[in-house]
Order: sequence, then C-alpha cells, then structure tokens
Amino acid sequence: GEIDYDDSSVYLGEIVNDEPNGFGVLTYSDSSYWGSWKDSNLNGYGYLTDNSNRVVYRGQFKDSLRYGKGEAYEYEPFLYYSGTFLNDYQHGKGTWVEKEFIYNGEIAEGNFSGTGKYFDIDLIEYDGMYKYGKWHGRGIWKDPGIGTYDGDFKFGLFDGTGTMNYENGDVYEGSWYRDTRHGLGKYTYKNGDSYSGKYKFGLLDDEHAEVNL
Repeated sequence: GEIDYDDSSVYLGEIVNDEPNGFGVLTYSDSSYWGSWKDSNLNGYGYLTDNSNRVVYRGQFKDSLRYGKGEAYEYEPFLYYSGTFLNDYQHGKGTWVEKEFIYNGEIAEGNFSGTGKYFDIDLIEYDGMYKYGKWHGRGIWKDPGIGTYDGDFKFGLFDGTGTMNYENGDVYEGSWYRDTRHGLGKYTYKNGDSYSGKYKFGLLDDEHAEVNL
C-alpha cells in the first residue's frame, strides 16, 4: 500500500490499521528509511539512505532510532563506524574510522569513553583510558619520532605521573603537567648520567637536585 503524508514524504509497503506495519520504505526529499515497521516506527533490521541513494546506516532499529548492532557511514568528510548503538548514538563498543585515524574501543553517546586503542596516519598510537573523546586516565602513547610515554593523561595531555622513554635512549620518570615535565622527576641520559629534583615547565629548577655523572 501507499501512504502520503502532509510533509510530502511517502510510505510504500505493508500497512495495517492505516499505519506502516511490516516491510516498507519511507521516502523524504533528502533520505529514505527501509526496513521492518511496527505501528509507524522502524523496529528490527533496516537501513537509511541519503538523497544520492548512498547507505548512511544499516543495522538494528528500535522506535525508529538506531539501537543495537549497526554500521554508520558519512561521506564528506569520511567516517565509518561499526559497533553498537543506543537511542541513535554510537554507544557501547565499536570501531570508528576517519580519514586521519582508527579507534577501537568503548564509546558513550557518540564520544570515545572508557578504554580504547587509537592509531593515526602519523603513526601515533594510544592504548588506554578515554573521557569525553580525549585521552584521560592511564594510557600508553607512542610516537616513532619522539618515544613512548606510559602514565597519566588529562584531556589529551600528559598530566600526572608517567615515564617517557625517548627515541634517543634518554628516560624521564616523574611528574607532568600539560605535556611538560613539571614537579618531582628524574631524567636519565642514554650514557647513564642522571638529574633528579624539581622540574618547572620542562626545566630542572632545584638547587638541591641530585646529580649523578
């Protein structure tokens, strides 16, 4: 059957009690909803297409919202997500792919949140905790041009306590503040020389520093 709505959308498919029930497609000027309908809502498996007939979502629905397992696509800019949804948001666990990076892990209401792994086109890797889409909590960060950091993060920055193993063989262990050595720490050079004491915004600033040469 067919139902023509006041907003110019059109439903074609199975109808019960003058409502979409069963398989059908609802077409708007800029999108189409295909799948299983119950009392005018998508419920079960279905998919969405844009005005170019490109799939923008395929998976499970509940009351016309993305709910359960599914895949989402964006084209300009590119984004692909495969995982679980809750009330139309990416939520639970999934794989998130954009042009510049790949993320695999936990997600809450469309934001990376919980534990996850990240890898980008600059070969930077991160494995650890997230909050509000940022590295936050304990994690391990790797940059082939700099080194490996294992420690605390706050909103995407080294912040707290952590150890940086630099690519040149040097090691810093201690306190960090906004990506900078700050607080008590020990810097050990590749040759074994070390300086221990208080750092202030990246520089050793302690007249009582312990020096081992």
